[in-house]
Amino acid sequence: MELVTRIFLISPPAENTAALEHVLARLAQRKPGMILSAGNASCLRLQQAFAARTDAQQRCESALDRVESETAAEYEARVLLTLDGFSREFQEREVLVVLPAEGIRAALAHALGLATSRVISPEPCQPIALDWPHPLASEFRHALIGIGFDWDIAPAANKVHKFPGGASVTHGTPR
Repeated sequence: MELVTRIFLISPPAENTAALEHVLARLAQRKPGMILSAGNASCLRLQQAFAARTDAQQRCESALDRVESETAAEYEARVLLTLDGFSREFQEREVLVVLPAEGIRAALAHALGLATSRVISPEPCQPIALDWPHPLASEFRHALIGIGFDWDIAPAANKVHKFPGGASVTHGTPR
């Protein structure tokens, strides 16, 4: 099973969604299979603003909400498990996930293989594209596809890319 889900992550703006018009329009053109959102008010507002532009189904996911009594590490682990669940449910599809910045930092750190998410600081409303493999996929790896991209994002791969290797590729051809 080598299935990848393209996940677009976005955190809500501090104020309104007017500054997001271009981003929301471009995400709507991709026709995501689902819009998933944390349950806090700002995430739900952004989810509804996006849903008004597309016929994608939407769902509130309480697992994406930060609970006051949990540590940052517990929240990050729960977000990663939730994203794994989305990759099972939405195999080979694109989904939009609206969640707080802490959740986005956790997903980015995981995709980049970083030990901590504290070194990452994504901008609010800046879309982030990740390929999230099915938890049982043996070949695919989590991958950061783009941050604040200009929308030339190809669909998720359906096979693992094989790149040629060797000294001539990495060091140039000897003369």
